[in-house]
Order: sequence, then C-alpha cells, then structure tokens
Amino acid sequence: MAKWKKRRIKVELPPEDYEKANLYMKRLKEADSVIELNYYYKKVAQIIENSRHFEDGSIEK
Repeated sequence: MAKWKKRRIKVELPPEDYEKANLYMKRLKEADSVIELNYYYKKVAQIIENSRHFEDGSIEK
C-alpha cells in the first residue's frame, strides 16, 4: 500500500477563484468515483497553479 505525504501550502486567491476552489473541494470530498476525484483534483490544482503567490514566494507570475 502506498504511503501518502500530507503537504499543505498556503495560497492567496482572489475571491472568485477562492469560491471556485472551495466548491471543487466540496465536490472532491463527495466524489463517488475515481474519475470524479481526478477531475476535481485537477481543477483545484489548476486554480492553485494559476494563483499569483504561494506562501514561501517561490512561485510568482
């Protein structure tokens, strides 16, 4: 069985992106299939990648 590492990051999101990410996270928790999990995970990851600032400032656009 695979061991998972929990990694938390802090991201500053504009209000509209925060609402989308929050909605996708809620749906991610309620997903019934692997396909749904993958879809919502990718949506949240895309929003985070497109954000301007990570907590440590290593990624800025």
